[in-house]
Order: sequence, then C-alpha cells, then structure tokens
Amino acid sequence: MIHVVKIVILFLLIPIHSSLAQVVFVDSDSRLPIPSANVYNINGNLIGFSNKDGMMELIPEMKKAEIIYPLEITVQHVSYESKSLKVTKDGNEQIVLLNPRINQLKEVVISKPTAEFLCIRGYFRSLETFNLKHKYFSDGIVEFYVPLKKGNVKYRLIDYRVYRDSAVVNDYNKKMWTFFQTPRMAEIFAGKLMDRMAGYTLQKVTDKNFKILKKGEEAGHIVSPKGSESVGFYIDNVLPDSVKLEKVFSIEAKIRHDVYIENYSQRPIEDLSPNDLLNVYQLATGSIKRKAAYGHIPYEVINEFYVMDRQFLSSKEYKNVEPQLIKNFYKTSDKSRFSRPFWEDLDSYNISPINNGLAAQLDQNLKLVK
Repeated sequence: MIHVVKIVILFLLIPIHSSLAQVVFVDSDSRLPIPSANVYNINGNLIGFSNKDGMMELIPEMKKAEIIYPLEITVQHVSYESKSLKVTKDGNEQIVLLNPRINQLKEVVISKPTAEFLCIRGYFRSLETFNLKHKYFSDGIVEFYVPLKKGNVKYRLIDYRVYRDSAVVNDYNKKMWTFFQTPRMAEIFAGKLMDRMAGYTLQKVTDKNFKILKKGEEAGHIVSPKGSESVGFYIDNVLPDSVKLEKVFSIEAKIRHDVYIENYSQRPIEDLSPNDLLNVYQLATGSIKRKAAYGHIPYEVINEFYVMDRQFLSSKEYKNVEPQLIKNFYKTSDKSRFSRPFWEDLDSYNISPINNGLAAQLDQNLKLVK
C-alpha cells in the first residue's frame, strides 16, 4: 500500500478566517499519486493543480478569493477519465480515485527501407489564462513531422478553431504589451526520451518504475503501472526549487510549475521515442509582471496533444509537404479554419472532452475568431 503524505491546503474564506481541506488524487488501479491533474471550478476556470505527490494545490491568487463550500470542482488529466466532485471544509482527507484512460494505437512497423521521417497526426488543444480568466483557447487536428535522424520537428495545421476573450486580451495587452509569447502548440521532441535526461539521475524503484532526480531530489518519474501497456513520463522543470525566475525584456516571470507529461506504448525506457508516443501534456503556471503598479498577475498555459494516427515517410515524400510546414512552436493562427466538426470525433479516439465549464464559455465570453 502506497503511503500518501498528507498536506494541508489553506482555503481562505475571508481575509481573517480560514479552513482546511485535504485532497489527494490517486490512480484507481495502482494507487499511485497523480501529479498535474487540472482542477477547474464550476465555471470552467482553472483554480489549481495536483503536485508531484498528487495533492491538490490552489493557484496562490485563489487563496485570497472567497470560497463557498462545498466547492464543486472538475478534475481533468491527459491520462485519466475526468471526474466532478465536491470539496468540503471539514479538514478530513479526501482520497479521489481517477480511472486510467485507455489510449492505445496499433503498432506501426517501419516497412520502407527509405523511411527518414515520422508523421504523427492527432488532436491538439491549448488554453491560456490571464488574471484567472480565459484569454485564448484553440483546438484542432495537426500533423507533426519528426526526423528519424537529424533535423527539427515541424508541423502542419489541418483543421482548427481559435477562440479569444477580447476584454481579457485588451487587459493583457495594456499591462504586458504584445511581445511576450508562450508556445500554443505542444512541443514534440525528436530522438529518444533518454537523450533528454542530461542533468538528471534515474533512481530505480522497481524494474519498470524510476524516480527522476535533480540535485539529489525528486523532480519527476517514469512509471509503468502493473497491468498497464503504457509508460508514463512526468517531470517538473522547476523542481526541486519552488519557483523559477525569468526575465524577458521588461517582463519578469515567476514560474511555479513547468510540467511535461508524455505517455508511450510500453517499451524498455531506453528505447522510448516519438514512434511510441500516445499523448502529451505541457503546463506552465506562475505570474508575470511588467510594471510595479500592476504587480505580479497570474498566468497559465496548458497544451495537450493526442495521437490518432502515424506513418513513416521517405525523404522525397517529406519534401512534397515541407513548404507547408511550420517550425516555430510559438507561432499561432489568428483565425479559425475548419471544414468539418472535428471536435465531435474525440470519443471515437477515447480523448478526454473539454470540461463542461470551459465548453459553456465557448461562443459566450470566448468568441470564435473567423
């Protein structure tokens, strides 16, 4: 039985009173804690996450807000079924079991001796929030082109929607200017996963489970739960520190979480590569400041990608599509372009839907950019 260390989370009802709530998200099969589960309130606003021990933590600015109990939340994670529940204030620990989401693809064998590129086709979505409000949401179908030898990963957008809240965008531009950008597309890496582990140490727990250590402290893990046919990779690039400071021109950023989660078809960890990729989740959360008068303002970006299909290409086949490809993961489309309602196909690929609160804001606060 895994012992989950308890943590106390402070919910501030009013500035002079507080109450305690303890919530831990756990895999229903393995009983392992689940890191980086997104926590949304009833309106679909992102209010917190689970830490590396699976314990729910509110965004710091939420601790200053008035909270009415029981607090209705929806929990969403790239690897698990979504779940809605109520958080109480009685101080008792709530263990929340999440069911793993099955997302398997048939194995693709390199049949072409001339294959030099891998094309991964799938569904992506990106959510950007500023000052606890949704600023930007997009989703769609994308193809990533991954070199099997040397070169850069590029992508091509097929069908996609773009939503913006103009009031939040105007507030952001006023306080931050427009040159500060974060990736709005999940980044896919070429090569093997282990090649990206420079600066980290792997500590073996079992034959299939490893802790990822930085400066001797845990910063992530690689886990293949018993009975599972997948391997999960999790790392928070801020750990073991609690915050990472960065400065871009006149903007100062305090990054509290810089998380990458990737799930692969089961392989020996030394062989894991984009060939085996199932899905990707990337999260950056913290606060940004340009002027002292405005102070630090909460800011979050979440990018997800779910593989639907993949194939191998020769160099000649790749050159035919290369002029249409994008290299810059920071580049975003200004307007929607889709020929079919691709968002209605998610269930057939067992992809988690957009949470109900966020879905309700589409075409309301968040307007489709045509």
